[in-house]
Amino acid sequence: MVVRSIGSGQELSVGPAGEFPVFSPTGDRVAWLTNKGDVIVAKADGSSLKHFLPSINGGTGTNSGLTWLPTGDRLITRGWNGVVMVNATSGENTPMPKLGQYYQLFIRP
Repeated sequence: MVVRSIGSGQELSVGPAGEFPVFSPTGDRVAWLTNKGDVIVAKADGSSLKHFLPSINGGTGTNSGLTWLPTGDRLITRGWNGVVMVNATSGENTPMPKLGQYYQLFIRP
């Protein structure tokens, strides 16, 4: 995963390859999914990388999407059997009820 400055064009490697990168509400951290559906969280400068395995609800799929809660302390992703909330510091998983067969994730402030 690479963060590129639009102003300078400078690129900074922040971790392994992945999908659905999202910056935290404050912009100081970035999270993304690996090609196996694991959640990666790192500071935007590439430090403090944490690799979480969302095990509740059967893990995530590679097309699950990812979004931060407005508080910046948790992420929401889609598991095989429902929505999974992941603590961005500890990796603790909280299962949420399945909303139906198909759904798209978004957070309302």
